Amino acid sequence: MKKVLLFISCLLFSWAFTAQNFKSPVEYLEFIGAEQTAISKSMWNYNKSVAHTKSAKRVDATRNQLVKTIETATKKIQGLQNGYDGDKDYQEKVIEFLNISKNMINNDYENIIDLKEVAEQSYDYMEAYIKMQELINQKSEEEFEKVKVAQQTFADKYNIILTEGGEDDLSKKLRISNEIFTYQNQLYLIFFKTNYTYGLLNESIGSNDLTAIQQNGNTLHFYAKEGIEKLNLIEAYNKDNSLINATKTTLEYYDKNTLKYVTEIVDFTDYMIQFEDIKNALDRKSPKDRTKEEVDRYNAMVKDINKKIKDNNMLNNKFLQDVNQINQRWHTTSETFASKHIPKS
Repeated sequence: MKKVLLFISCLLFSWAFTAQNFKSPVEYLEFIGAEQTAISKSMWNYNKSVAHTKSAKRVDATRNQLVKTIETATKKIQGLQNGYDGDKDYQEKVIEFLNISKNMINNDYENIIDLKEVAEQSYDYMEAYIKMQELINQKSEEEFEKVKVAQQTFADKYNIILTEGGEDDLSKKLRISNEIFTYQNQLYLIFFKTNYTYGLLNESIGSNDLTAIQQNGNTLHFYAKEGIEKLNLIEAYNKDNSLINATKTTLEYYDKNTLKYVTEIVDFTDYMIQFEDIKNALDRKSPKDRTKEEVDRYNAMVKDINKKIKDNNMLNNKFLQDVNQINQRWHTTSETFASKHIPKS
């Protein structure tokens, strides 16, 4: 996987941010809201970096900046020693949320990195890696809901009416970036499942394991058909079906070519195993003990062996070249898809 598709949910308040003294409970809300806006901007910079930057170093730099922004906001809000006129319930809930957010971004991010190290080793690991990202996002949203409840409780206590206007620009950008990352992950899992199985097929071919070759070939063909059925249930994102089509291209290639490819590989592998058995049997015998039938059969196979090896190499190279091309097309399409739908500013 070329890019860590980590995303953090949009956590915005919807009131104006102006005064920072507390002549009224409204101004108290505005002060805390201003700090949340700074965090939301930093979150957007992080999501934007994930979408448009190939440098892991730069992505991590924006993550570290997000952590610093949260730390700064936490210190400012903690500095309100008296809350609002001695009422600290809302303040404490916000601080608790910020501490949880910082912990998730630091510790959970490290867990994601650990999972990423092994994600390519199996479909289960890759699925766990992507689900971990989704769980972090879900956990963040759940914790923020607690903040919203505390906010509403504070507003009710002081007879403040909180009005939620239309979605602002920053909130919209964060929401879209989360949608894109989720959408990409959904399609990537389908794409990865077949490619990982193709890797297992290659390993079994390399070890001349006829049983494993057949099993992995059948599994690859099954996953290709299964994936195509799943794709038929996924709608285009904002009328853009480019990523669906790129995924389908990969699966359709495996669906169309795998069984024929595996049959030819099995035939060649079986032929080579027989050839080696006959050759070894002859080598163990002295020339006078070799039967005419054994010698004739060996000589006949020798005549065919070079052509069979050449044909098999061409078959393998063609299949590998095709797979590499369609896989590269998928990754390019995925990057283009994110760049197209996630704003750059």
